[in-house]
Formats: sequence, structure tokens, C-alpha cells
Amino acid sequence: MQGAKNHPMDGELQARLDTPQNYTTSGMMDCLARATEEWESELNQHYKAFLALLAPQQKGRLKAVQRK
Repeated sequence: MQGAKNHPMDGELQARLDTPQNYTTSGMMDCLARATEEWESELNQHYKAFLALLAPQQKGRLKAVQRK
């Protein structure tokens, strides 16, 4: 996307991928698994912060829609 900035975690992933021990498929998969865990943690932090802003009824509606 034009004008989009990379998140620092993207740079960390690229730096890990650029090390010789991660030039293998196994090394790349390990890097991607770690990045996935880091992104999941980041997402959960923001999701919890967002939920804290919602009224109880809004939280219930959001969770119901997500289950569909």
C-alpha cells in the first residue's frame, strides 16, 4: 500500500530472515512462527484495550458477531 508504514515487528522479522541460519525452509518457518506469535500478542493487546472502551451490551454484540 502506498504511504503505509511498516510496523517495527516487520523489520524484526526481515532482520531474522536475513541471517544465514534462517536461509533454510526450516529457519524461515521458525521465523514466521515467531512473528505470528508476536502479531497475535499485539492484536490481543489492542483487542482488550478496545473492549475496555465498550459498554457491556456493545461487548456482547461484538462477540456475538465475531462468532458468526
